[in-house]
Amino acid sequence: MEVIRRCGRARVASGPRHPRVAAAPLLRLVIARGGPGACGARGGTAAEQALVRARRQGWLTIWAADELAVRLLGMSPLEVWGDEWLEAAN
Repeated sequence: MEVIRRCGRARVASGPRHPRVAAAPLLRLVIARGGPGACGARGGTAAEQALVRARRQGWLTIWAADELAVRLLGMSPLEVWGDEWLEAAN
């Protein structure tokens, strides 16, 4: 696992070993359901921070995507991302 340091904070690098999906499908569904607060991602929670990061970066790792889809939307990631999920997960 490659760790990248930026501004004094360490983070895991995303790459072939860390597949990712576009954030837009998840963000669209969250907005359609009334926004982050209505989905349970209230200010300061890890879910809210993950949504902010996804919006800024434009992508999510498949692990974060799975967690957010289930926790915030009650949907499987396959329902949210379709074929993109299948490609990223394999």
